[in-house]
Amino acid sequence: MKGEIITIGNELLTGLVTDTNAAHIAGELFSVGIETAFLTTVGDSEEDIGDALNRAAQRAKVVVVTGGLGPTPDDITSRAAARAFGKSLVLDPDAFEHIKERYKMRNMQVGPTAERQALIPRGARIIKNPVGSAPGFMIEHQETLFFFIPGVPGEMAVMTAQGILPVINEQVTGHVFAARKMLKVFGLTESQVYERLKPVLSDLGPVSIGFLPVYPENRITLTSRSEVSSARAHEALDAAENKIRGELDEYIFGENDETLEQVVGRLLDQAGMTLAVAESCTGGLLAQRLTSVPGSSQYFI
Repeated sequence: MKGEIITIGNELLTGLVTDTNAAHIAGELFSVGIETAFLTTVGDSEEDIGDALNRAAQRAKVVVVTGGLGPTPDDITSRAAARAFGKSLVLDPDAFEHIKERYKMRNMQVGPTAERQALIPRGARIIKNPVGSAPGFMIEHQETLFFFIPGVPGEMAVMTAQGILPVINEQVTGHVFAARKMLKVFGLTESQVYERLKPVLSDLGPVSIGFLPVYPENRITLTSRSEVSSARAHEALDAAENKIRGELDEYIFGENDETLEQVVGRLLDQAGMTLAVAESCTGGLLAQRLTSVPGSSQYFI
């Protein structure tokens, strides 16, 4: 099932802020079987936001929108959504009470800007914000389920996990089960990785493979999908991984979020060995990477 992510804010288009929200949300949607087919970034324009929402309704069944729900004049997402969906804006009393409580905790006075954050399109359902003031909301339009949440990364992550994924699992039918793993390779170029894997690429079953060079590593992404069960998707993934490891095992140093410095640190700790570095032109960057791992004082001198 296709999904779309829409991130809103002029700062994203001018390069002042890097969009990390889309990557996080895409991973979360994938975990519940929603394939992100489109990523759209829109500035703080009511017309452009409305156009993006209408396009998304034509090509995706689940749409997550972040940004533009705060108290400042450029936060116009709710108004743009109401206009695009032909709805009026109404004050949600529960959302307003939550906002007042958050303001009280911060010893801030509740003014018109606070009340504006509680305005949502008529018929929408509130998504609670347990770590911030601005609520999110969800609404169905043209058989597409839209979720609107703030763009603050900490709030976005919590609201995606607690307010979006459970709804998708409960209400969205027909999505497939998916599993994914990333294998990290060191010591081979991308072309060398591909040449070594060519004999097994046609024998991976229902698993697709992707190659991503991220110097000094090469990353291999395995993605498995099943319409039967999550267990079936993971079984196929494990079988494909075994074939990949059969060709590259001595060059694979980690999986998923593991970093090279974490693996080095673990091996040093297990062997009871220590490490010291002498740096010149790197200016301490090697030491910084090594000491970024919790517990590095056990092996780094």
